Amino acid sequence: MEWELKKWLSGSAPEWCAIGLIFAFGQLSGTTLLSVAAPFVFGLAVMVFAFEEEVSAILKLRPLVFLGTISYSIYMTHFFVARDCSIQVE
Repeated sequence: MEWELKKWLSGSAPEWCAIGLIFAFGQLSGTTLLSVAAPFVFGLAVMVFAFEEEVSAILKLRPLVFLGTISYSIYMTHFFVARDCSIQVE
C-alpha cells in the first residue's frame, strides 16, 4: 500500500501543476469561448512532460497506461465504425 502511494506522488512539481491546470481548465472553460484555448493548454502540458529527463512516474501508472492503450485502439478503429454507421443511416 505504501509503495502504491509513493508511486502516485512521485511526479515532479511541474508535472502535478500541469495536471492541475488541465483539470482546472476543463472545469472552468466548459463550452464557453475560453474553450478555444484548450489546444494551447494541452500543448503546454505536453511540453512539461516532454522535457523531463525520463518517462514520468505518473505516466507509468497502470491506469494511465491502460487508458492510453484503449484510447489508441478506439482512435484506430473509430473511422471504420463511423463509416459503417453512416452508410446504415442513409
